[in-house]
Amino acid sequence: MTDRERELSQLKRNFSMASLSTSDHLSESNYTTDSSSIGTMVGPGSLAGKAIYRLGKITLKGVEQVAIYRRLSAISFYFPHDHRDSSNVNGIEQMYLDLLELSRPGMYSNGIRFQALGMIMAQIGTRNTKYLLNALTRFPSIELGHLVADIIPHFDPVSLTSMSHADVVKDPILKAYVESLSVRVENSFVPFIDFLSQIVTLDEDRRDVVLANGVLDMMLGLYVTDFQDVLAPRDFPRSTMKSSLLGACNSLFMGVLLKGSGLELISKHGLSILWPFHPALEFLADTERRRFKRGRYWDVMSRDYVQWRVRTIQNMMFDFSCVFDVDTFLDTVIDCLTFVMSPDEEISYRGLRCLYTAIGRDNVPFSVATAVHSYLSKGEGFDVASMLKSVAKVLLGLLSPTPRVVESFTFDNDPSDLIPDVLATFINFFASLARRSEKYHKLITETGIIRIGRETLTILENAKLENEEPTAIAGLMCYSRKDLELYSSTYKTTADQPYQVHVVRWDLIVLEKWAPGRKLLLCPPGRWAKGGPVYGTISNHRQEFQLGH
Repeated sequence: MTDRERELSQLKRNFSMASLSTSDHLSESNYTTDSSSIGTMVGPGSLAGKAIYRLGKITLKGVEQVAIYRRLSAISFYFPHDHRDSSNVNGIEQMYLDLLELSRPGMYSNGIRFQALGMIMAQIGTRNTKYLLNALTRFPSIELGHLVADIIPHFDPVSLTSMSHADVVKDPILKAYVESLSVRVENSFVPFIDFLSQIVTLDEDRRDVVLANGVLDMMLGLYVTDFQDVLAPRDFPRSTMKSSLLGACNSLFMGVLLKGSGLELISKHGLSILWPFHPALEFLADTERRRFKRGRYWDVMSRDYVQWRVRTIQNMMFDFSCVFDVDTFLDTVIDCLTFVMSPDEEISYRGLRCLYTAIGRDNVPFSVATAVHSYLSKGEGFDVASMLKSVAKVLLGLLSPTPRVVESFTFDNDPSDLIPDVLATFINFFASLARRSEKYHKLITETGIIRIGRETLTILENAKLENEEPTAIAGLMCYSRKDLELYSSTYKTTADQPYQVHVVRWDLIVLEKWAPGRKLLLCPPGRWAKGGPVYGTISNHRQEFQLGH
């Protein structure tokens, strides 16, 4: 017999003595039951479980505590491990059952629980979970629910955004997990999500308790923080490999939907309204329902979640490498419009800034108008009309901004002519919607945007605009003599002016009278291109608005 085998044999004898002591104590109280009848595991904590069931609290004697710690010490000799290393270890299955027992929240001291949980989390981090999953099939599903509910708060993405990496590695559960991750891991959350995906496919009971104990809330937190790697050090690019985390989350949902009432469970959660569209996820199929409820859901969401969604939208818009699909972009625009409608002034102006950034990025100045038009075409014009009136109301506040408005809307290194440019951009946005049909024209003119346009034109005509050279109006009109004559007769001039002056003048013509087929002005070459003035205004703030700062 080896020294290790002799040590384990002695530990078993010690543990048997401790168990006998507790058994005698329970027998004296005329208490008889077996561990399976109350859902505890056979192992070092089984009699403690009986004591809890009988007395309502833990009553471990000193010798039992010693035996448990010695058992943990013996188990830790084999942890962490991969499946090949542990396949010939005698009693490996029982070790996992013991660790699960000793991890039960509220049953054991933190010292015992955290040591047991640390070994479990290290296995999850290394993705060596074969024996752990086998043990979970023998662990009562209700206890699994308690265990998941105990672990999930440590993985709350919104809370983690405010923690330094030093704080993360002080957390006894996160420390073991993070330190076990491979340097090649795509995103720190992925192994944990993959492990949850494996649990939900074990059986329906375990799937249900996992979903009911915080996993869906955690997934919603991942969404509002834009799937950033919030467990990574701050000097690590947190936006890397977001797609791998989203893919892992979608795989979890696919596993849930394969079994029984999975669709019903997810559909009851706000996640089914906000989650990014994926054709394989049935709960996202009714896009009209989702978008109709989307704004209402944000109205009841906590301010922290709304603020993080605003931040992530801004961060997404600043990232010119992102190419958005139609669904993602439309969801983003709807959220921006919803935030503009917020009674919270800071949220409202941050939402407007996000919308301005969305309009001004990616060489497509009118893509936001196209998205809103798509929303209008779904027959939900009343909601959009209210949103557009709210946008106009917030724009009105930029004509004579208070210090609080300036603080909410601007950044420290904004150019001095930013607000006039914002006003001009939104007037152009409204005009691009109004020209699409007489119905939309009427809808837009009822927002009060014409008054804002006139006041903006006065500001622009008297302002010295940075980085804007005078431009000939004729070059912006598709060589239309009729349009040029209309411009000239309206403003009594065709003199060269900065682009914003020309565009607001023409937008007012578009807004004041409906004319089928009327076109907007062309955009000067390079204005929206990389290195141009609009690109510069947006990209200057990308670093300032990074997540976690």
